Amino acid sequence: MADAAKKILKGLKKIQIFPITANTATAYTASAGMLVPGAQSLTLDPDVSEWTVNADDEVYDAGADWNGMKLTFQVAELSLELKSHLEGGTWDETAKEYDYSSNTVAPEIGLSFAARTSDGEYRMVKLWVLKVTKIKGEYKTKGGSGDSSSPVSVEATVMSRTIDGKVKREKDSVGGDLAWLNDLNDTPEV
Repeated sequence: MADAAKKILKGLKKIQIFPITANTATAYTASAGMLVPGAQSLTLDPDVSEWTVNADDEVYDAGADWNGMKLTFQVAELSLELKSHLEGGTWDETAKEYDYSSNTVAPEIGLSFAARTSDGEYRMVKLWVLKVTKIKGEYKTKGGSGDSSSPVSVEATVMSRTIDGKVKREKDSVGGDLAWLNDLNDTPEV
């Protein structure tokens, strides 16, 4: 193990979202991926309930139950059309208008991304099912420094895939090939 290359995570790229067309006990299918440009950061935070069983004056057993996972990513920009795929509003291609209402329901989507590793390769991640819970934008003036950058933050809840209970799959790239990220339809036959 001492000779293994270090895999320190040092970058982020190629966030893609995939509209899910089926997520049932017998089928999982996702449409083609759509690139979300301007990736700046991404955080996966597991939501767990820790438990401990005491017996014989000591800890007899301990563990954690998985309740889901929170996803947050920040991008430099987010088009109105992509916003509609994330939070479920209506995008009018002709008028170039996006409508969102208080009773809009976010659709289930899949997501993939790549994180650069210190050996020049990538850690690739596929998240099978998630629902966006919040899109946060900050609008501000250019200011005296000339920096008018207003990143967009997207928060979501990651859930398990119905067909097999899987949440995510990870793989390290070989030769920088990221093609593995382009398809979420690699599920088991039922």
